[in-house]
Amino acid sequence: MSQFVENTAYSPKLVSVSQMFSTIAGRYDLTNTVLSGGMHHIWKRNLVKMIPKDGSSTILDLCTGTGDLLVPLAKRSGTVCGADFCVPMLEQASPKVDRRTNISIIQADAHKLPFEDGAFDAVTVSFGVRNFKDLEQGLSEIFRILKKNGEIIILEFGQPQNRFFRAFYDFYSAWIMPLIGGILTGNKEAYRYLPSTSKNFPCGQEFCQKLTQIGFKNPKYKLQTFGIAYLYSAEK
Repeated sequence: MSQFVENTAYSPKLVSVSQMFSTIAGRYDLTNTVLSGGMHHIWKRNLVKMIPKDGSSTILDLCTGTGDLLVPLAKRSGTVCGADFCVPMLEQASPKVDRRTNISIIQADAHKLPFEDGAFDAVTVSFGVRNFKDLEQGLSEIFRILKKNGEIIILEFGQPQNRFFRAFYDFYSAWIMPLIGGILTGNKEAYRYLPSTSKNFPCGQEFCQKLTQIGFKNPKYKLQTFGIAYLYSAEK
């Protein structure tokens, strides 16, 4: 029996997205590795390296999914909490955590987080913010639960800046990704949806402006693999 309770009080859009991730949860990690050629592991390592190795900080890994970041983050901090709204994804995360006492996993809605103001030194989000129903509300919640001078670190898909590479990437996303994703997970439509969200999501300086509008300071970003992904950081 699952240790997590499915929350059916979400909006129809969030329920739909949660159901989509539920269908691909079992092979999500494998599919990510195949579709990215293993590059997503490098991108995530780059994110983890941005967390100070002090052994005392409290970190929330929001939209934790299958929990890829939980153990690496826990090795650099005091405590880590992984939160996600999709129960089957969290069930994939639990075995990775094993018996580590400084890691907890909960089901939560990014738009209404069950944490007190100023609860965390850092919040990480890996490939999750583009699925927020309300981007401003989700970012505002992150801002609320961060301590003063706390840091938000976001890894998210974007658009390559080189027009030739972008043309190749658009073709790959539109045709190859759904084909391979469908074969591996049995849900071809999920791998049509995911590329479409990254294509329409603000990236680079445009996303940094949104962070500034929420109240974050010193937003910056680094391109990952020619701009397939972007690694953002900002302070409260």
